Parts: sequence; C-alpha cells; structure tokens
Amino acid sequence: MRPSEYIYQHWGTDWGGSPSPPGDHWRKDFGKDSYPEIAVWNNDGYELWLGMKSEWHTHMPRSQARRLAVHILWCDVRLLFGIRRKVWYWALRRHIAHHFRLVKETK
Repeated sequence: MRPSEYIYQHWGTDWGGSPSPPGDHWRKDFGKDSYPEIAVWNNDGYELWLGMKSEWHTHMPRSQARRLAVHILWCDVRLLFGIRRKVWYWALRRHIAHHFRLVKETK
C-alpha cells in the first residue's frame, strides 16, 4: 500500500462508510439536561455546530471556535477557576456585616 493510500484510509474520520477529512463529524453529546445538548464539527471539520438534537442553534468557523475556547479558558484562569469569585463574595458578606454593625452602633 502506498503511503498516500494509507494516510487517506486511516488518518481520516470514518463517516458514512468512507473517509472524511480528519476532524470532520466529531461529536460530543452533553446529555439531554444540558445546553448545548450536542456539539459537532461539520463541513470538513471547519465549522463547530452547537444545539439540540432536533435543531441547530448556532455555528461558527473553527478559527472563531478556537478564539472562543481561548477566551473561556482565559476567563477561568483570571477567575482562578472559581476561587476568586468565592473569595470576593466572602469579602462582600464581611463588608455588608461591617456596615450593619456601624449602623447599629450609631442608633
């Protein structure tokens, strides 16, 4: 078997009984109780489609999906994966309690 035939047959994504470009028709089912319920790479792997199994809600080119993923990851890093929010709400509760104590003392 020639190297080009091997690559064509084994490196592609098997979909519909014949090889498709790598990354095409990869899908992730998140379950019925989540949104999106399903994410699929379509159109030769160049677009990410999001939605429910009965209808698509949005789609975007791979480059835009990559930028969105980097943005989501960057936001999580900036929020310290949720710790920053928890500490801020703890500080807010302390701040409010302090002001309630000041109001009580002035009465």
